[in-house]
Amino acid sequence: IAFIFPIVLFGQVDRSIMPKASEAPTINIKDSEVFKTSNGITVILSENHKMPRVSFELVMGSTPMTEGSMTGLSDLAGSLIMSGTSNQSKDELDAAVDYMGASLNADNNSIRLSCLTKHKDNGLSLMSDVLLNANFPQSEVDRIVKQAESGLLSTKSDGATMARNVLSKVNYPNGHPYGEVMTEATLEKITNRLVEKKRIT
Repeated sequence: IAFIFPIVLFGQVDRSIMPKASEAPTINIKDSEVFKTSNGITVILSENHKMPRVSFELVMGSTPMTEGSMTGLSDLAGSLIMSGTSNQSKDELDAAVDYMGASLNADNNSIRLSCLTKHKDNGLSLMSDVLLNANFPQSEVDRIVKQAESGLLSTKSDGATMARNVLSKVNYPNGHPYGEVMTEATLEKITNRLVEKKRIT
């Protein structure tokens, strides 16, 4: 008992005394290298060779534009970028990405790739194909539109999404791109435009 008692006392912590903070760790991050290619693309290169992985992100420098009665069109288009190309279907594209254990995704103004360094060339080939040859197959257009319809329906019972939409409207005046919110009416106009385009082609 006499042996155990000092150990119990030693294990107790006086929580009335604030512990001293340890020294902040030193973080050594190499400065990024910034340069432009011959065709005017600004490149930001950040090197870290601790892991055999490489990541690429291409961000389009376009100015945000209002979509008015067709608000949501760019978001739908961004969702369709990964739906296949003129060279390979969506299933083939997904299989190629999975085979490398890579991550390839896109939205309405950027496309991103992350893979092992040894798969860099194949990964960039897939990334380029998606960027230059996306073909927006009708089956995927129909799926994305249905998905958007379901999303708008669920929004009516989702307080967080409703609050986020109201916040956008309050923070940005009418006519500002960041203040636009897709609705059933704008989605219907987008759908009608897609159907009209399909009929023409």
